Amino acid sequence: MIIKKKEGAVKRAPDGILKYGRRKNTLDYYWKAPGAVRYSYIPKKNRKFAAALAQKSYDEKVLRLARQEEELISKLIKTCEADAIDGAYDNCPEGRKLLIEPVRPSDDEFREEWNKQPSCLLGFGENDPEFYTKRGERVRSKSEVLIANTLYGYGVDYLFECEIRLPGYGTANPDFFVLDIKNRRTIIWEHLGKMGDPAYVERNLRKINGYLKLGYIIGETLILTFESESQPISTAVIENTVKHYFL
Repeated sequence: MIIKKKEGAVKRAPDGILKYGRRKNTLDYYWKAPGAVRYSYIPKKNRKFAAALAQKSYDEKVLRLARQEEELISKLIKTCEADAIDGAYDNCPEGRKLLIEPVRPSDDEFREEWNKQPSCLLGFGENDPEFYTKRGERVRSKSEVLIANTLYGYGVDYLFECEIRLPGYGTANPDFFVLDIKNRRTIIWEHLGKMGDPAYVERNLRKINGYLKLGYIIGETLILTFESESQPISTAVIENTVKHYFL
């Protein structure tokens, strides 16, 4: 975040170099333009220009240090084995595993337990259109088929319309509970497919506020995708979303 912020600040900053000197009880500031031989005095009325040059010098230093930190962190991540602790159990002979209680379940065990959550489907009306995923489950729209099939294609575990209680809203059945196995958490994915319907938008705004009150964070633990009749969702958007959050 610091790198991104300071890169923009340095790019927008004025060119040149600042120096200052003390004369009695006052500070005088001088500016040297690119290619210039001498410094030019900066009058007091242009103090904002001097401040911008000083800020640029500071930002350049912070940017350099932040990039160094980022490089060190990247090297550390590459050096350390992210799953070393889990590997201490996984690499044990089967006979020993029977006698050992690991510090946490394996990914496969966690995934198996997560998938035991009950899916509380709302049910379908007699005249509702029928849409089925590759897993053979019935969903409510073509877009939900695309989302489910993309998750399934990448081996990402999901559940359809599980029940959740939301403050100020009541019972909700999110389109998808999706397992973020890397961080061992559930991410809710709501696809809002009728954005041209004011009543639908109003109802879903209440639901989204309920998620936020419960502690879900948009873009972190709450994924929102949108479409209307005139603006259908792109398969590329769905695929990029899956890759970003779950792969």
